[in-house]
Amino acid sequence: MEKGKLLVSTRTNGWGKKIFFLLGALICAFAGSNSLSHPEFFFQFSWSNYKIIAYLFAICCMLGFGFSLGAVLSYCEVYEHGVVGRTQITFRHGWQKFDVRYSDILNVTESGPMVLTITAQYGKYTVYTFSNHEAALQEIRTRMKGGAA
Repeated sequence: MEKGKLLVSTRTNGWGKKIFFLLGALICAFAGSNSLSHPEFFFQFSWSNYKIIAYLFAICCMLGFGFSLGAVLSYCEVYEHGVVGRTQITFRHGWQKFDVRYSDILNVTESGPMVLTITAQYGKYTVYTFSNHEAALQEIRTRMKGGAA
């Protein structure tokens, strides 16, 4: 597909988000290891369930590291003649690149402050954006209605 000129990109290196998720993961790792090595610390909360608390911290730690690595891999770039990007289908199938013309886009919605969902004739793509979310959404909506193409 001839893309034309790049108008809006949600791609970012995401260092702020990576640092945020990594710090959260490190705090959870410290709290989880501390609760396993010193169960008396959590005695006041629940002596019988302190391991559950520790495992929850460990799960939060793993999720934090996962988000810090994967959160910035999803993006969309809005061009004059279509939208190009990368989205995760499922954890099992990994990342998928997509290339959609405006004539093929049926709908574009936002769910939350950082999520764009592009519904095309042949697929649905959910993109997690950290920058230029509103600009991308507005540009896609304008161009899919034939406002500028």
